[in-house]
Amino acid sequence: MVFSKNRQAPEITAERYLHEIVEPTIREFQSEPKSVRRAMLACIVVFHATEYFRPELSRLRLRRESRHFALVDKVAHAAKHRIVDCKRPLRDGDGLDPIRDITIRDETGTDILQALTETLALLRSRL
Repeated sequence: MVFSKNRQAPEITAERYLHEIVEPTIREFQSEPKSVRRAMLACIVVFHATEYFRPELSRLRLRRESRHFALVDKVAHAAKHRIVDCKRPLRDGDGLDPIRDITIRDETGTDILQALTETLALLRSRL
């Protein structure tokens, strides 16, 4: 996307953000499911999708409604802060290779790819 000084930037709607940013990023992670980088990027773009929705679809509301979104939120924040509810490192079976520098509490046996796809479906249902 190229912007000039004389043209207004095209509006990015929630639907467009999901289609052009979120879905391709999740597909990239799906094609390389052991990639920590792709997992983190997918969680970050899915987490930020909430900014393109109505204000009543807040991050806190989605965390309460969806354990999948809550996990995506945790991984997105762990990517920035390295630790979220520090207790144990992510391990194989969590959807990622072992990572010593990122810690998310009480997420043993979770599937990050499933959390991403379930969260995308939830967000799509709110369009």
